[in-house]
Amino acid sequence: MKRRAFIAGLGGAAAWPVVARAQQPPSKVRRLGVLTPGAPPDPLVEAMQGRLRELGYVEGRDVAFEFRWAEGKLERLAQLARELAGLKLDVITTFSGTAALAAQKATTTIPIVFSGVGDPVGIGLVPSLAYPGGNLTGFSLLATELAGKRLEILREIVPGMSPLAMFWNDTNPSMVLRAHESEDAAAKLNVTIQSIGVHDLIRANFALVESGGFRRVCQ
Repeated sequence: MKRRAFIAGLGGAAAWPVVARAQQPPSKVRRLGVLTPGAPPDPLVEAMQGRLRELGYVEGRDVAFEFRWAEGKLERLAQLARELAGLKLDVITTFSGTAALAAQKATTTIPIVFSGVGDPVGIGLVPSLAYPGGNLTGFSLLATELAGKRLEILREIVPGMSPLAMFWNDTNPSMVLRAHESEDAAAKLNVTIQSIGVHDLIRANFALVESGGFRRVCQ
């Protein structure tokens, strides 16, 4: 499915101008599924809703939302994605790499628009950014490519910062790639780095104590 079809489903102005909508209301309410690993309120979700309102979409008249919140329990994403896939929605939008992967496994026919994904190619969402193919498209944060540059800038800000500890979310496949990129960059920059994958506050606090006198950067 092509990108324009996705944008039309989500509410892109290019595919469905505001003026045209004002003159001829849509024949049906567009049903938009929203899958996110967090809990409300979510600034990304609110930004999406606000932009749709700016484009002239009125909730209940032009668009209806089906929200699924994992509330920090990432193991719920697969079931929530299947629930959305069973609702025959016009489009599903996701706000993290883990949510996008769950939606990808749940449906190959409903258009999926993802955002908040650090490396959609690296985690297997799309074969390339230029030609995503399939039923997925969206936005990349280019986080993996920038991981090494962040470390380089940090060294410029804090000369002689080695050694340091880096904490990252080990349940997020994008973060795994980002951590490996940072580790490779650290070796090239002659920076000693302690890479610590965490997924809850208890582990994070324990790791912080273990790191002792290390200066740290949170990934």
